[in-house]
Amino acid sequence: MRFKRHLLLESPSNRDAREGLQMSSPDTHTFKYDPDKEILENTLLNTRVIVFDADFIKALTDSLTKAFHTGAVVILYQMGLAYGELLGRRILETGGLGKQAEGVYRQRYASLALGKFRFPTLVSLAMSGPPTAIKVSLEDSFFAKAVGMTGQPECHIVRGLLEGTANVVFRKDYVCQEVKCASKGDQTCEFLVQLRKPA
Repeated sequence: MRFKRHLLLESPSNRDAREGLQMSSPDTHTFKYDPDKEILENTLLNTRVIVFDADFIKALTDSLTKAFHTGAVVILYQMGLAYGELLGRRILETGGLGKQAEGVYRQRYASLALGKFRFPTLVSLAMSGPPTAIKVSLEDSFFAKAVGMTGQPECHIVRGLLEGTANVVFRKDYVCQEVKCASKGDQTCEFLVQLRKPA
């Protein structure tokens, strides 16, 4: 049996989900499906999720591009930026840049099922004050695979996500660029999060 990859988007918390199907991966995330209510919950994050498959994301990206042309990139980026800022606030709520937040940070990113993130530890980033640059790679990017080979970077939501998280966690103004993307033919997607230069 072949499975399509899906993107899980979070909605407000649902604490009342009953026992159901458990899907889990050690140290990353657990999902519980309630067949009576027909809802899915991420029990690690205590929040309800919905599933969008790659075909949905491709159709969304195509329709935004058709309606807004280059503005589609901005819309997708802003979606990621808003969620990244929320993620940053959650990291600070769980202890900031201390070791106890590290697991939350990594589990939160892993639970998005966007691919395999590789990034420096929060503690190493914060040792000498806010970093001037952070390199992040994403293997098997959901967005790049969903959109396909376009010859340009396509992980706009991830770019916003990383930038928003850095802005809140480090309390500085960052900008994120996708310097490599599987949609351009690169092996992995790579992002450079840098302090924004004054205008």
